[in-house]
Amino acid sequence: VMLCFVPDSAGEPHVAHGMVRPFEVTASTDPAPPPVPDGQVELHDFRFEVPAALDGDDVLEVANAATTEAHEMVVARLDDGAGIEDVVAALDAGRPIPASGVGGMQALLPGDAQHLALDLAPGRYALFCAVTSREGVPHYRAGMASEVVIR
Repeated sequence: VMLCFVPDSAGEPHVAHGMVRPFEVTASTDPAPPPVPDGQVELHDFRFEVPAALDGDDVLEVANAATTEAHEMVVARLDDGAGIEDVVAALDAGRPIPASGVGGMQALLPGDAQHLALDLAPGRYALFCAVTSREGVPHYRAGMASEVVIR
């Protein structure tokens, strides 16, 4: 199933408004090998561990290294003059973030990993997790929001 945990302006996840869709995966007759990653991003309680240098065409292995919480990674190109603190403030206020979404990784359970390939222009990007903890706190508010530079 595909679902969206990003909160609306009232703090309710989009999945509660019907942003959910089932799909079926069938066996492949000729499975392709997974891509070789250029780097790894680890999702922790509550931070991102990102390579020091990232190119816009890197293939990343995104791994949830946490032990109890699911995590996601939203990737958004920051508007000129905006920083990660502006993104967090906008999310908290239910306003549009000062950035343009460019992709990311869906929520991964602890121990899971997936590959992510994005075609990003050089610049400053926000990474954040909008999954809400069992205590009702969005992970970005608990510190899971970072700024990265794509060269």
